[in-house]
Amino acid sequence: MSSFRCFLMGEGTLLIQCAAQLESQGHTILGIITSHDTIVSWAETHHIPVYHPQSDWLTILGQRPFDYFFSIANLSIVPEAVLRLPEQMAINFHDGPLPRYAGLNATSWAILNQEMMHGITWHEMVAGLDEGRILLQRHFPLVADETAFTLNARCYTEAAASFTELLESLSTGQLTPQPQDFTQRAYFGKNQR
Repeated sequence: MSSFRCFLMGEGTLLIQCAAQLESQGHTILGIITSHDTIVSWAETHHIPVYHPQSDWLTILGQRPFDYFFSIANLSIVPEAVLRLPEQMAINFHDGPLPRYAGLNATSWAILNQEMMHGITWHEMVAGLDEGRILLQRHFPLVADETAFTLNARCYTEAAASFTELLESLSTGQLTPQPQDFTQRAYFGKNQR
């Protein structure tokens, strides 16, 4: 297994769980782009540089080579220029099964659509939102009294657990990205009600 260098971007505590896994497996986190106070505190105690999303973090990323860019619980659109910087790829966590639940509020839409199953997806980031190749997916059944809150919590649990598997695939070169079937795609935008 080989170690790699990466940057992370996100606003939720899931990012901390993933960052801890990266560190425990010997990977180097060059910096975290966030405004989330808890993440900032965690990064400071681990001596990891933090860059505010409103800063010139794109210039900083371009100053040294790195292998991966991870977008984890991040609601900001990552500039296309950033997607070209990693020597390997940019990777995003999505709280729904792609391609059926692309966009925002995937958990709420799944409940509204009375789905029996839901899932999470780690996918390659490309210019089109949630359009990159699928790197890892997990599916699980919805329970009868599921709420957006409980389903989001379950998605985060699945994301943290599956991140270990993703890291192993990245480190060993065993990753087999799968293209999405866009005939199955549904996109839920910011202003959709």
